[in-house]
Amino acid sequence: MPKYRKKPIVIEAVRYGADSDGSWYPGAVQRVAQFMLGRDHVSEHEILDVLQPTGLWDPPDNADLLMLDDVVHHEWLPLVLGHWVIKGVMGEFYPCDPDVCDATYEAV
Repeated sequence: MPKYRKKPIVIEAVRYGADSDGSWYPGAVQRVAQFMLGRDHVSEHEILDVLQPTGLWDPPDNADLLMLDDVVHHEWLPLVLGHWVIKGVMGEFYPCDPDVCDATYEAV
């Protein structure tokens, strides 16, 4: 069976809702939306264009969300507290489990 190596590329990513110690930080939802939209300031309406709550929205201290990837997947993908939001090589966004992210990527 042929084997393949992942090409060394640099990606952009932001962690949703958790600092390095795993604690929730204020503005987590807005921070992900700013990253996805490529802007420093976003309105709640703009946030809802790319992120949707799966429960109460205030935002709660521990919100699971759906995030929109309309570039590759063309669907809403689940985003869980502590996961990374990665911008892929085609401009797509997808969630990544912290363990998978640590095994696949290193900071540059």
